[in-house]
Amino acid sequence: MSIRKYLTLNKNKGFTLVEVIISIGFLCIACGIIIQLFIASGEVRSRMALKEMASVKASNAIEACRISDSPADVGLNIFNKLYTDYEKTDSGYIIREYFNEEWMAPQEGKAPVFTVRIEISESQNIPDTKESFGDTVAKESVIVSGLYDIKVTAGYVDAGHEDGILAEFATARHYIFRENGE
Repeated sequence: MSIRKYLTLNKNKGFTLVEVIISIGFLCIACGIIIQLFIASGEVRSRMALKEMASVKASNAIEACRISDSPADVGLNIFNKLYTDYEKTDSGYIIREYFNEEWMAPQEGKAPVFTVRIEISESQNIPDTKESFGDTVAKESVIVSGLYDIKVTAGYVDAGHEDGILAEFATARHYIFRENGE
């Protein structure tokens, strides 16, 4: 078989340069789409991890309120006092616990990133029973019984974030406790 005959028989058996370039172009577009999907899934996963941790911290705060003996006990004895703001209001208490970007106690000198805010206020639905046990208790202390609304929000410290609140819970707790002449 001569070389000329061999070349004419195998003339149409390869890809042209245009076909190869178009194939590589389609492959690049498909790879770009797949890479964008991986990047987007990583971002969604990190947002969900933040929301899950915020939900855990808010749930822990709700449980701390449930096991406490009084609304005042939640802020004064349950949480870490170094990283907590405790404020008594006319209707109850506001407690804020601060965390760093990994939901741990913030390091000294660094601004906190996240906060868990607990609002404990006397419920407007059920009347308070202050001084209902007046004769059986010493004059300097009063037994207080009442229903308190508890609202917990966990999220970013500053309100500049698009989704500032990552988790939010609300419940009620009936406290019976001794109040020392405050």
